[in-house]
Amino acid sequence: MKKTFAIILAALLAVSAFAGCTDRAETGESGSNESSQVIIDESPEEERPSLEEAAANNRLMDEDAITLVQLQTPGPDDEVAVLKTNMGQMVIALYPDEAPLAVENFKNLATEGFYNGKVFHFVREGYLVQGGAVNSNGTGSKSSFTNAQGDQELFEVENSWNMWNFRGAVSMVSNSDHLNGSQFVIIHSEEIYKYEAADLAEAKFPQKVIDAYSDIGGVPHRDGYDTVFGMVVQGLDVLDEMVGVSKDVSGMPDEPILIESVTIEKYGEVDLGENNSPS
Repeated sequence: MKKTFAIILAALLAVSAFAGCTDRAETGESGSNESSQVIIDESPEEERPSLEEAAANNRLMDEDAITLVQLQTPGPDDEVAVLKTNMGQMVIALYPDEAPLAVENFKNLATEGFYNGKVFHFVREGYLVQGGAVNSNGTGSKSSFTNAQGDQELFEVENSWNMWNFRGAVSMVSNSDHLNGSQFVIIHSEEIYKYEAADLAEAKFPQKVIDAYSDIGGVPHRDGYDTVFGMVVQGLDVLDEMVGVSKDVSGMPDEPILIESVTIEKYGEVDLGENNSPS
């Protein structure tokens, strides 16, 4: 009975999230959540993260209507984010049709230079890397949106049935109020994180999504919770190097992994460089 109730509750929350995904929410004077937003999952294998929220969303889906656009190569005129770090370059395809607020916010912050000099404050091999916090310790999240009074506003999570937390996916990190700002993660897992294909089938994931997770890996328990707004289309080798650095017990690198710059360019005009062939 408790499990049934939890699934029903998750379904109601999922419907609410989809219905209100285009609204922005006020965050007060600072517009910045100063608490830590690291989405570390320390649960042992026998206590895997729940798929209930993802499963509730999955039951609402029309599989025939799902287009996995993030697995397609961008067109030459499509906008991408070129993220340069002190470990190399990643090119990130952006999907404004699937997550308009997240893409607009990310582009605005990139254009104003907010990400320049910021760090990836959490890395874990087989899981993800996280960056974009206001502070180097992983606290604070800035939004480019403001209200009528000029105060910053974090913005609501946006869910798209076309976007999933596959390996290479770029997702927003929401705070305790389920609001987004500047923090983001890049999924590293080359396998289905803490699950198998049969578990996803039981949770009613669409078969095409299960096939993609089985092929390239990812973190399915974040589906229906995070806003996936981008996909690494070049530079996964850089991501692999990031997760292998020396770090402390909290996952913070001993030597900073710096974001040197983020620029918005057309995919056909990006200089991939000798050592940065598409991954």
